[in-house]
Amino acid sequence: MASPSDPPSSITAVFHYLRCSRTDFAVMFAALWLISDIGIAFISPYAAAAFS
Repeated sequence: MASPSDPPSSITAVFHYLRCSRTDFAVMFAALWLISDIGIAFISPYAAAAFS
């Protein structure tokens, strides 16, 4: 089973390779992790612990 954090990690690696500015990279990185966290919360069959 693949790790749920693989898609945001892969996408941020592409942004890093394309040499996005530091601020843009930080905003995109935070947004992707937030989106993946929300997506995992929606599809998870049980409540995940906060700050895990």
